[in-house]
Amino acid sequence: MARGPGLSKEMKMRISELRSLGWSPNRIHAKHPKIKLGTIKSHCIREARRLNDPTPTKPRGAPRKLTEEDRDRIYDIVNHENPHIKHRDLLATVDNKIKDRALRMLLREMGLSTPSVGSATSTIVRDVAATRSSERRV
Repeated sequence: MARGPGLSKEMKMRISELRSLGWSPNRIHAKHPKIKLGTIKSHCIREARRLNDPTPTKPRGAPRKLTEEDRDRIYDIVNHENPHIKHRDLLATVDNKIKDRALRMLLREMGLSTPSVGSATSTIVRDVAATRSSERRV
């Protein structure tokens, strides 16, 4: 079953305000019948938990495999030292901590993604395109 649209910020603030005035979730639901009672209760519980523990939550997911130094090293190599370096050589400079696909996404994120950087398939595609264009001229 699909989820609903959720509560707007204004409605969340209104529920929190009424709850701070001592209203029960049932009384809030009676005032705002379009909001489900379970939604009101879960919002009150989350709000109380947030107020009791103001520290931010931990980031979700696995930690990054490349450090900032590794990312800087890749950027320097591609921009300054050797712009035509192969992907496998870049991966070797960071001890193969990541896979080729992750490296491509990183390069794209840095704005460094070019067809000439690294892959053998880009060379093949470029050669095929050149061959086809020369065939058209004839």
